[in-house]
Amino acid sequence: MLRVAFILTSLLDSVVSIDWNKDGTLLASADMAGLIKIWNIKEKKAVMDLEEDELEFISFHPALDKKGHSYLLAAQTDGNCYFYSIKDGSFQERLMSFSTVRIHGSVDL
Repeated sequence: MLRVAFILTSLLDSVVSIDWNKDGTLLASADMAGLIKIWNIKEKKAVMDLEEDELEFISFHPALDKKGHSYLLAAQTDGNCYFYSIKDGSFQERLMSFSTVRIHGSVDL
């Protein structure tokens, strides 16, 4: 039998993606409007909000860095991807969009 742990609130639009961190203490949710919320499961409340453009999916990085910090990948519908620190919500890195890659020349198959 399934049990409702808590209800995700204060979202702007339909939820498009959720992901658990490695130890199951945090849940990230992303809605169609681009709002990302990080939820503390034990406290049953949102502990961080991030805003992006329209999102395709989010995913916690499976490994921690040397200081024990976790990171979240946010992938937009236009192909742009961003890494955020879960420690403080700071932007860490933008990954190149696949839509901006240009191939020059020809390939013989």
